[in-house]
Amino acid sequence: MISKRNGLSKLERLHSRKQMDAVFATGKSVRQGPLKLVFIEAPFSATNPTAFMFTVSKRQFKRAHDRNYIKRLLREVFRVHKHSLNDYLISQQRGMQGCFLFLGMQMPNYANLEKNILRIFAQLIPPPDEMDQPVN
Repeated sequence: MISKRNGLSKLERLHSRKQMDAVFATGKSVRQGPLKLVFIEAPFSATNPTAFMFTVSKRQFKRAHDRNYIKRLLREVFRVHKHSLNDYLISQQRGMQGCFLFLGMQMPNYANLEKNILRIFAQLIPPPDEMDQPVN
């Protein structure tokens, strides 16, 4: 099944307990503002090179509708900008699984989350001139 370029299908969401445990047990992390990404390399799949989940702390946001709203914002920002990460991973024949953790204490807005996710992607994706050089 080929996923829509701007969709966020079930195959692109991390939902297996075994995979979640692997991400948190052996994953690397990148932090930018109130967001933290914990990720591992995964088997390559040309149709869906990434699988992510999105979490918000119950300790910081007691009401479920606040947590759900933040996760909805995170998923939307990721959905809109995932193509840059997917294109890079496909060109490198790699896959990635991970978890976006929202660690902030205040309700975020879309622009702030977008800025932070783009900065995280910039840390994961090297500049184009470095990608053209062969790996030794």
